Amino acid sequence: MAKIRAQLATYLLDGEPLNYELIRSPKRVKTIAIAFDESRGFWLSVPHDTTEAQVADFLKSREHWLRKLRRIPIKGESRKDWDEGVELRFRGRTVLAKIDPSFALGSRDRVTVQLSMDGGHLRIGVPEVMDRNTSSDVIESEIERWYKDEARHYLPARLAHWSELTGLHPERVRISHAKKRWGSCSLTKTVNLAWRLVTLPDELSDYVMVHELAHLQEMNHQKSFWDLVESIMPDAKARRRALRQRAATD
Repeated sequence: MAKIRAQLATYLLDGEPLNYELIRSPKRVKTIAIAFDESRGFWLSVPHDTTEAQVADFLKSREHWLRKLRRIPIKGESRKDWDEGVELRFRGRTVLAKIDPSFALGSRDRVTVQLSMDGGHLRIGVPEVMDRNTSSDVIESEIERWYKDEARHYLPARLAHWSELTGLHPERVRISHAKKRWGSCSLTKTVNLAWRLVTLPDELSDYVMVHELAHLQEMNHQKSFWDLVESIMPDAKARRRALRQRAATD
C-alpha cells in the first residue's frame, strides 16, 4: 500500500504567509481537495505527482474562500479581546484600542473608530445588533481603514516639510499598501510611502522620507547617495539601524 506523505507548506495570500499541511495521496487519488478545521488549520490533499506550480494554481483559484476562513482561530488560539483592549502602535506611541459602549459617532449600523482627544486610546463603537464573531473581523478592517486615513493626511504633509528643507520635490506622492517596503521612488519622480509608516515613531518615518527624497537626485545606493542622505540627516545610520530592528520584531 502506498504511503500518504504530509509536510508543512506556506502560501502567500495577499502578501501574508498562510501555513497549511500538504498531503500527497496514493496514486489512485486523482483530485485536489482543501479543507479547514479548528484543531488542524488548513490542509491540502493532492495526487502524489502534483507539481508545486499546480498546487500554487489551485490555491490561487481558491483565494476568495481562503480569505474568508483565514481569520478563524485554530484551536488553542484566541481572537483579540477588544472589550479588554488591544495595544496598537501609532507614531511611536502605544494606543489602547478598546470597545466603548458609549461611543456613538456616525451611523450605529457600522463599526466606528476614533482616536481619543488625549491620543492614548482608540475608541471603538460597535452596534449592539452585531454578532461578536463578526464584529472582531470588522473591527480589524476598520482599524486598518483608520490607519490608512491617518496616513493619507499625515504622510504627504510631513514629506512636504522635508521637501521644503531639502529642495527635493517629487512630481507625485502616493500612499501605498506595500507590506515589505516602507517606501520607494520611481524614475518618474513619484515617491511611494507605505501607510504602515504611521505605526512608526516619527524619527523613523522621517528617515524613510529623506531616503526616498534623496533618490530624486541620486537614483542609486552608491556613496554619493548615502553622503546626500547624511548631509540632510546626520544620524541617518542610527535611524536606519533602528528601522531594521523594528522590521525584524514586527
